[in-house]
Amino acid sequence: SQWEQHFESIGCSGYLPLPVHPWQLEHELPSRFASEIERQLIILEGPDFDAAPSLSFRTLAPGYDVEQPYIKLPVAAQMTSSMRNLSSSSVENAPRIAIVLQEILNLRPDIAKVLRLQLDEVGVHCTVDNKERDDDRYLSVLFRRNPGRLLSENEHAVVIAALFVTSPVSREPLIVELMRLSGVSSNKQAREWFKQYSDTLFTAVLTLFLEYGIALEAHQQNMMAVFDGQGNLHGFINRDVGGICIHQTTLADRGWPIQFTAAATLVEQWDDVRLNFSHTVLQSHIAELIQLLDGFFGLSAPQLWQDISLLFDDHLLKYAKNFGESAYNQEYQAFFKTSWPGTAFIRMRLQNQSLHAAWEPITNPLIDTAALKDG
Repeated sequence: SQWEQHFESIGCSGYLPLPVHPWQLEHELPSRFASEIERQLIILEGPDFDAAPSLSFRTLAPGYDVEQPYIKLPVAAQMTSSMRNLSSSSVENAPRIAIVLQEILNLRPDIAKVLRLQLDEVGVHCTVDNKERDDDRYLSVLFRRNPGRLLSENEHAVVIAALFVTSPVSREPLIVELMRLSGVSSNKQAREWFKQYSDTLFTAVLTLFLEYGIALEAHQQNMMAVFDGQGNLHGFINRDVGGICIHQTTLADRGWPIQFTAAATLVEQWDDVRLNFSHTVLQSHIAELIQLLDGFFGLSAPQLWQDISLLFDDHLLKYAKNFGESAYNQEYQAFFKTSWPGTAFIRMRLQNQSLHAAWEPITNPLIDTAALKDG
């Protein structure tokens, strides 16, 4: 209604209001769209509304109103390896991916029990006159389901990165505070707690990767853990598909021959999907938590990796029951016998490219656990 009043006050009609990030409004849009602004194809002035940044600088939360969507916006600033734009392919594909993921969860209660989706429900991007400019990515938006709609009474969603933060209450990492809250006081209980955490995570994301060729970007920024008020884990919320990796052949073979808009997230090589899973889940999520927990409750990193190894192998064996020994051997060789591919973000930044990941081999702690099992 504020926008309608604004358009009426300036004597304009037929415009579609599109939210823009204040940084983008000040630093990028006036120069990039100068021609369109001069011809009044684009009007930059209009009502403001308050929104708070999430862990992602450009994904904004609408205060505490759970009925309002989160808003993902382009910000033409380079962070990590890439410019934080929002391409037309991302805007077009995100709602399609949301539908596929929701359909899979409808068919798979085992995954749905532990995985919830903060889906992108509506996307809009601007199309400029001169297609050679490729400026759609600078004026676009995704409206994302509010995670508050995914929680029941007495449930709390905690972004994974927050688990590493020192609690102002206990002066320990938040994950340790939650473990104590749930009754953990011994080494045995701590190991069981972390095994249950990791098993839940694998059920949520490893199954999607192995069986459907979908690797969610399940690292510390894009995943939330759902706890109850007693510190017990209920599952996870995936909150962004921007960095998802999909092996389209596998997805089509499972019944979803979707015609996506061409994008770097849609790959032809299985190794690319596995690399995404390894980087986001094993390296950026589980490995970081193990490093953090080393020393608490008498835990040690080798001890925790041994537990992870057994869990991971159990999930691979379940996969083998439906897809054969050859499929099992391929994944076991990749995850247990070879170095991990470590994404070289600084190199990608220096090379000014982000379409294809650059990586270097790094230490794989599962190799040692495999040697113990093989021995």
